[in-house]
Amino acid sequence: MKKEIDRYFSENYQQLVDVTSAYIRGLRKNIDAESVVADAYIYVSTKKRITKPEIARLTIGFIYRELYLFNSKTNRQGLLNSSDELPTDIICNQTDKIILFIDIQDFEKTLDRLERNVWEAFYHKGLTTQRELGEHFRIDSTSAWKYVNTIKQKLKEYVKGEERI
Repeated sequence: MKKEIDRYFSENYQQLVDVTSAYIRGLRKNIDAESVVADAYIYVSTKKRITKPEIARLTIGFIYRELYLFNSKTNRQGLLNSSDELPTDIICNQTDKIILFIDIQDFEKTLDRLERNVWEAFYHKGLTTQRELGEHFRIDSTSAWKYVNTIKQKLKEYVKGEERI
């Protein structure tokens, strides 16, 4: 499978960088697109028992999560890099946008079996749309949306609990 992953990244590298750069420009972030793609390669190559069609899905899912999830490695690094350039008063006024460094594994321990399965598909497998989740679990997309929103609400409550500590 390593050869298939290498082939996918070598054939699609420039397209992945271009798409990632477009996302970064749209989000107005100061992140290197090539490093995000390189991290995606590392992530995909560490996965065991993946099939050829899953390579593209996992790659795009990883890039999406790294750019859009507040607690991703890329966003944490971007926050650290940008905080060096910003005056202190601006940083203090943006406390609601500060990325919290929580342990996802501890959060996962608070979930019941069903919630853990939904979280696994959403967070780890990169199934981020309600349609993808609905197809994955063979349920209607509205139910998938409700499950994900429940998980997101629990994550928000968990993060608020971490802030008090």
